[in-house]
Amino acid sequence: MYDAVLNLNHIYKRYSANIVVNDISISISEGEFISILGPSGCGKTTLLRMIAGFCIPDSGEIILDGRDITNKAPNLRNIGMVFQDYALWPHMNVMQHLTFGLNIKKIPSKEINKRITQVIGLMRLDGLENRYPKQLSGGQQQRVALARALVMEPRVLLLDEPLSNLDKKLRDSMKIELRRLQKMLGITMVFVTHDQSEALALSDHIVVMEKGKVIQYGSSYEIYENPNSIFVAGFIGNANFIDASLLDVRNGNVVVSIAEGRWTLEFPRGSSHSFNAKDHVKIFIRPTNIDLLADKDGSCNLVPVEYVNSVYEGSINRVLLRIKDTSIELVAEVPSNIVVFQEQKDLFVRFRSVRLLTGEVR
Repeated sequence: MYDAVLNLNHIYKRYSANIVVNDISISISEGEFISILGPSGCGKTTLLRMIAGFCIPDSGEIILDGRDITNKAPNLRNIGMVFQDYALWPHMNVMQHLTFGLNIKKIPSKEINKRITQVIGLMRLDGLENRYPKQLSGGQQQRVALARALVMEPRVLLLDEPLSNLDKKLRDSMKIELRRLQKMLGITMVFVTHDQSEALALSDHIVVMEKGKVIQYGSSYEIYENPNSIFVAGFIGNANFIDASLLDVRNGNVVVSIAEGRWTLEFPRGSSHSFNAKDHVKIFIRPTNIDLLADKDGSCNLVPVEYVNSVYEGSINRVLLRIKDTSIELVAEVPSNIVVFQEQKDLFVRFRSVRLLTGEVR
């Protein structure tokens, strides 16, 4: 277990009557990659800016290596930051960007040369030292922004949606590069994004925020497989929600009815122990956890469905289905080499890894 390097204790921030960050407490361990994830306006960038020192909390503490840095200036925190637009100066070439902060801190020239050589090799910037930002591609600009932050050897590196300006192919390759870099250096990184696929791919732990609050904080697996609310389940990945009534909790299982009692399903109880019979719940199930069958195979929990349409996405087909004689629609993701579905053909679905949740889908 790593030691905590950064602690946020009961952080509040408001602008006029609007509470932007509402009583957030997080402990970030040494060498972790943490993503702060949430929709636009949830407070994630404000939280990052408070860690960096660009704005000060109204109350609460920010503790770095046991020292209170809540009110310290950004240049006194030993925290690096990569901005969404990279914030490269158009009149400086790559080498000038890398040496600027080191010269300000009056680092000895021998140490500067050592750090520059290391970071240029690490970020694959060889041959680009004399180029200006307008002469660099988007990916190269991002690597320069990362190199400029890393050459200062920050205790924590903050990243504010640094992949959002890249096209999909480059964004995917930079995700791999960023994770490789973080593991190689063992540096603690805090990454802000609204893109759940980025957070899942990169993070050791994810902080999910909504309306200034932390809704769930856990590993990527935990957040994806065991969301604690309708909001998290719907925000992270693709999800199906089916209205259901809880009929019974027995022998470690829950029994629910769907479609006004037309079908009864029974699942392992899991975390449903706090529910009571007759509660109205929602069945939450990922499209990847729906088996699509051409006919009954003798197993339980089969629900008849009708094929509506499908979308081919390379390795998978996304299949839109409707539960028979209802308006309830489901999306299943099946390998594209499985062709049990055809237009107008009656099918059955079997649900796996079901979770019951309460609340409204937003």
